[in-house]
Amino acid sequence: MFKLLRGVVVVALAAAAVTAVSSGPAAAAPVKKGETTISSPLLELGPLLGIEGQATGPARRVGNDFVMPVVGNAENGKLMHVGGILLTKSNGQTLSFESTHLDLETLQASAVVNGGERVVIYQGEKVNDQTMFLRFTPQGAAIVRPFINFFGIPEDWGPFGWATTTAEIPEEYR
Repeated sequence: MFKLLRGVVVVALAAAAVTAVSSGPAAAAPVKKGETTISSPLLELGPLLGIEGQATGPARRVGNDFVMPVVGNAENGKLMHVGGILLTKSNGQTLSFESTHLDLETLQASAVVNGGERVVIYQGEKVNDQTMFLRFTPQGAAIVRPFINFFGIPEDWGPFGWATTTAEIPEEYR
């Protein structure tokens, strides 16, 4: 049960990292190039820990999954997402992840955390050309751990779930 609960917390927090590419008021709306879905059966345990995940912007929540539109061209080796995830604890404390970039060469996912610095939150492990298994990096875990404040979750390199994209991945990154 503890492993399942720990995995759920990690999944809920990791899903938050897949988020928005911001644009200024004068910028044209980005053209959608596909979607990335963050999935885990453990996400449904978030409410048991007093944590709610909410999709923002053009992202959407579908059941326990978060779906983020992909914008830009992957030819530059990065998938950029619009939309976001906001985590809220029952005491009102929040943690947000925005402007998520997935580097197709290193399989690292970075995000702007709480409107501040860009941080590498996840390290991916390729499952197939369109799906990766994601783990928290030590930097990502260090940001999320104090927010969760539950038995040291998430651990460095701890699992959280899967990211599957419909975006066209160039041959050199498959």
